[in-house]
Amino acid sequence: MIAHNLCYTTLIDHEMAAKMSPGDYTVTTENVVFVKASKREGLLPRILQNIIEARKKAKNELKKATDPFHRAVLDGRQLALKISANSV
Repeated sequence: MIAHNLCYTTLIDHEMAAKMSPGDYTVTTENVVFVKASKREGLLPRILQNIIEARKKAKNELKKATDPFHRAVLDGRQLALKISANSV
């Protein structure tokens, strides 16, 4: 979703794509057209990127943590973020 900017906010019809430069949109194997991120970044890719960054931060904090309770909280947080990213 992030790599190809796949989102309902970047979905366009073929008529609209015909008015654009071929480098401004992507056509999927199912013949669905999405605007590239260089033109308009999608909402879902942006949300996913934030979730992934938050998970990386939690994992880095987990590596540094020594308190078992704090480690458990951070591990739970990173797992929740992983599930959230996968569900999107």
